[in-house]
Amino acid sequence: YMITIITDTNPPGGGRDSWPELGQTVKINLKTRLLDGTLVEELSEFWFTLGHKEVIPALDAAVRLMGMGEKAVIMTDGKYANGFRGNLYPEIPSKADLSLEKIYCFTIKGIDVS
Repeated sequence: YMITIITDTNPPGGGRDSWPELGQTVKINLKTRLLDGTLVEELSEFWFTLGHKEVIPALDAAVRLMGMGEKAVIMTDGKYANGFRGNLYPEIPSKADLSLEKIYCFTIKGIDVS
């Protein structure tokens, strides 16, 4: 796999009409794990701007395909995570495959669904 997105639309997302666009700011909840299950990081109400390279490529790409209120798990190989360099904080080894869990898209363009 390169990037696999598993969505849970319970509660249902807003569909394509509620997908965020490049340049919009989104707020999500996120748990990051190595594929062996090791918890790397847990973020509540994390804000970032799509397409501004503020997050790993897999997260940026996946959130663009999520509607407001939608939940998802993303499985990605190291190429679309932290790549060859890894990360110091939180500590992620070089070329590590990741699972980004319990992503819940709360806000897009100031519209709150929480």
